[in-house]
Amino acid sequence: MNEDSKTVSADITSNLKRLLVAYGLPIVAISLSANYLPVTPRTVVWTLSFLVMGGVCVRNAMSCRRVHCAFTGPWFLLAALASLLHGTGLVDFGGPRGWDLIGNIGLWGAFAVWIVSEAIWGKYFAEPESKSDA
Repeated sequence: MNEDSKTVSADITSNLKRLLVAYGLPIVAISLSANYLPVTPRTVVWTLSFLVMGGVCVRNAMSCRRVHCAFTGPWFLLAALASLLHGTGLVDFGGPRGWDLIGNIGLWGAFAVWIVSEAIWGKYFAEPESKSDA
């Protein structure tokens, strides 16, 4: 797809300040709380952080059709669900090491999904063709 100015301006990831707020702050929150917070506050921080990143990705995928956001949005939302389930004890992802598993798969996995998806489909999905009534 041609990267027109409307598409790029709608892309949250094209602006460093928005990128740092939407993704940098949640990643820092997850990283800092990983070994220093008890289970309940860690569950809240991780669940909310992954929810924020997932929500921003889904919104970005819908507004500018950014390829990786169509995949990383659901990925982050699943990581939020995993954090919530593990933190509340409803699902055990390996005891205390479960947090490492969720963090590594959630963050590093999203990075891999980003690189692979854009290597396959490019930076933006093409706009759907509109059907004429003629």
